Amino acid sequence: MTTVMLVDDHALVRQALAALIEAAEDLTLVAAAVDGQHALELALVARPDVVLMDLSMPRLDGVEATRQLVAMLPETQVVILSSSENNRLIDLALAAGAVSYLRKGSDPGCVLCAVRAAAAGASDKALGADRSSSS
Repeated sequence: MTTVMLVDDHALVRQALAALIEAAEDLTLVAAAVDGQHALELALVARPDVVLMDLSMPRLDGVEATRQLVAMLPETQVVILSSSENNRLIDLALAAGAVSYLRKGSDPGCVLCAVRAAAAGASDKALGADRSSSS
């Protein structure tokens, strides 16, 4: 069973992603954080296999949260799931240790595939290669 933590400052997004994860038989939601700082605190306790991380959040953004999370828990894989179209931020998140990037407008099946691929140790940064589509 793959454990997943969600990190997004929008309650509606967290709830929708939680429902998606909980409906998958092979995934278990272990935590949901409201920002990057909260994510770091929860991750130390929950020790998720995969984190779905937003980029733009208060207190601590997704880039810095990813950098710190990967340093603290190198076995945890980070998948960026964001509506950001800022290629510089996306590149920074990938350089900080995220294994892939998806837009929030992605098909739910793609989100689940990215989580499973990350949990399997795949670094599929190509998932985020098409940055031209809008979310």
